[in-house]
Amino acid sequence: MTTITTAFKDAVHDSQQCFRLLLKAMSEPGEIVTLDLSKGFGAMHKAATQTLLSLSDNATPIWLSESHLKDAAIRENIRFHCSSPVTETQNSASFAVIAEQDLADFDWNKATFSLGCEEYPDKSTTVIVELSSLGNSCAENLSNDVTTLTLSGLGSNHNRC
Repeated sequence: MTTITTAFKDAVHDSQQCFRLLLKAMSEPGEIVTLDLSKGFGAMHKAATQTLLSLSDNATPIWLSESHLKDAAIRENIRFHCSSPVTETQNSASFAVIAEQDLADFDWNKATFSLGCEEYPDKSTTVIVELSSLGNSCAENLSNDVTTLTLSGLGSNHNRC
């Protein structure tokens, strides 16, 4: 029995729209964009799925956290729609997806994702961390039991809630 699901309804235009939104989010740290052009693969969040659909291909190995690695629907859809190999080693991955349910047990100190280098920043691993929600206002963060993130570095406005 196959677990292949539909991806983008209009592959070319939806992928281009998603790419533009991802470019905005990555070039303006702290900018929140909504990715709602397709459903998720298996238990993978739809935003993570759309990111992989827009940015990965047969030359971009993907590392999946334990919950996602066990989900046959996710693995099969990645292979079918993206043609990307799924790797079990973090440092060989172009993309990594960490499932929300795996965050509590994920040890960032033991992570071996590739950092790239000054000459080849494209050799770094892009890590996609799934979250059930993310707000951008201090009022939202104070009213809910949430973790506060602080962004710093080039392009960030150094706002902290």
